[in-house]
Formats: sequence, structure tokens, C-alpha cells
Amino acid sequence: GAPMGAGAMGNQFGLNSKGYPIRPGQKNCSYYEKCGRCQYGATCRWNHPENVIQRMEAEKANVALNSKGYPIRPGEQPCKY
Repeated sequence: GAPMGAGAMGNQFGLNSKGYPIRPGQKNCSYYEKCGRCQYGATCRWNHPENVIQRMEAEKANVALNSKGYPIRPGEQPCKY
């Protein structure tokens, strides 16, 4: 039979490289988009696209940080969060 605990939000798309669910058609997880991680892990109901991880890694490699550890992006609007 089917494994117990699969839940009603069955995920036919699997997990991204960080172990978070890929759910096309759902909104992206806002915390994941901002931070690159998700406190709910594989049980989160929102989408966790792989390109968020790739974008964050590319930015870390090429972006200077300010005294608080936030990226300095000349010409970009200040983060509203």
C-alpha cells in the first residue's frame, strides 16, 4: 500500500537539492525566496524552485556585504524586508 503520512498535498515533482518540495502551480515560499531555507522543510505547502538556490549562490560569490552582512547592490532599490 501507499506509505502512511504522505498527506493530502502529495508531491509528484519531488524535492530540490536542499530537500524542499517543488510544487509548480503553488506560490513560491516567501521565506525561502528571502533566506534560501525553509523552517517547514519537506512539509511546506509552497513551491521551492531550484533557481532560487542557484541565484543566491551566484550572488554570494559576486556581491560585497555591508557591516551587517547584507549584500551591497549599487543601483538596486533597498530591500523592503
